[in-house]
Amino acid sequence: MLKVLLLADFFPVEYVLKDPELQEILASIGDDVSVEVLPDPLIQNAQNPMAVIRGYEKQGIAGVEPDPAILAALADKDVLLVHWSPVNKKVIDAGHNLKFIGSLRSGIENVDKAYAESKGITVRNCPGRLANSVADLALALILEANKALSKRNLAALKGDWPSSKDFQTRTYRPMCMLTAGLVGFGAIAQKVAERLKGFGTKVQAYDPFAPQEAFDRLGVKRLELDELLKTSDIISLHARVTEETKGMIGREQFALMQKHCIFVTTARADLVDEPAMIDALRNRQIACAGLDVYAQEPLPKDSPLLALDNVVLTPHIGGAFPGMVPLSLSMIVETLKEYLNR
Repeated sequence: MLKVLLLADFFPVEYVLKDPELQEILASIGDDVSVEVLPDPLIQNAQNPMAVIRGYEKQGIAGVEPDPAILAALADKDVLLVHWSPVNKKVIDAGHNLKFIGSLRSGIENVDKAYAESKGITVRNCPGRLANSVADLALALILEANKALSKRNLAALKGDWPSSKDFQTRTYRPMCMLTAGLVGFGAIAQKVAERLKGFGTKVQAYDPFAPQEAFDRLGVKRLELDELLKTSDIISLHARVTEETKGMIGREQFALMQKHCIFVTTARADLVDEPAMIDALRNRQIACAGLDVYAQEPLPKDSPLLALDNVVLTPHIGGAFPGMVPLSLSMIVETLKEYLNR
């Protein structure tokens, strides 16, 4: 019998046990399978779960103390499935029979992949699981900024009719007259490129790791980062956080951008030097920004971002949509079945 432990971290145990769709997905693993579902108190009992998650993402998972009940349950399990729960050496060592660790996330920041693989454990995740949702939001922020919808919202302006003279800059041209630069060219960025291409927007991208085939397939020009920053009317950030990419967009990079530039990020906040971005917006070094991620979440009420008139701020909703959990679980279960049937 294959023994599976599923940690219900960001979602309740009752949801997993009672939702017919989730139960059907788990049952599809096979007949001779037992699935135990446990909560992770580290996240379930936190007043601000996202703050806990962001905390260990920044500081690392090595020092996180796992719940004893989880360690005990792992003793005879073959498979561990998690969403946000940290899987460090202590967790891995507790799973004496572990053969497969699956993360329902698009990244594996919460799993010590190198250590698990050194013990012969296969680690898999769900790349691109939120790609369509995040790409939709990135495009929405781009369109909002380019059409200045917030500044032209008659309801917010109490009916005052804004002067068209306030919007006579390059930024407010039709999308087919603009060039978008994508920093990072993975699954999400490629879907953003597809959407932008539908508007006739010229798209260029920077990513030293993405295959040339992806650029060729979508007709996207490949550039080095500095050249992309200098020549783009729109810059949308889609890179993954690594030691090399932390703070990759800072004062020097904002100085390269054009004054009419729209800056959008739906990627990790650690990629951007937030004080440098605030200064660039405040000093009109760039025209405006659309942001879904922040150095501190929830965004503090005294954040200087809230005092700016050239930003649109959304509450980290890029990957939030009904059906996200079933989609993610079905993706990792399909990967698990491929592993079992190899």
